[in-house]
Amino acid sequence: MKVIIAIVISTLLTTGEIYSSFNESIKESNLAIFNKEYEKVDEMFNLELRENNLIKEYNVRTEQQPVTISESKAILLVKDMLKTYGYVPRVIEVDHREGNNYVVHAYEIIQDDEKTWHTATIGWYYVDMYTGKIESIF
Repeated sequence: MKVIIAIVISTLLTTGEIYSSFNESIKESNLAIFNKEYEKVDEMFNLELRENNLIKEYNVRTEQQPVTISESKAILLVKDMLKTYGYVPRVIEVDHREGNNYVVHAYEIIQDDEKTWHTATIGWYYVDMYTGKIESIF
């Protein structure tokens, strides 16, 4: 009987140690899973913060930088202006930029004879890159 009691006590102690060890293993596993999930949430939060900061920086930059019109828009503005005068030349092009202005040249190409040609300038115009305001140069 003493032997049976000793076996039962030994089994209970061993089972308790196994259970305790198993419990500890589960706790460590759960803690590892929690830490991984926390890292994911933390990473997502940091990504969201960075994204929000980038959006704010972009908005600040775009608010600070005035919107410019394109060269093709400058040409269309001059063309529309010349339509009001009743004559639009065949060639209207941006020659270059000066400060905040496109310098737009409006002209025709005239054939003198079979071998020679010249340009007949209709006008030179400044077109403000920010407002689209047209000003005749001469």
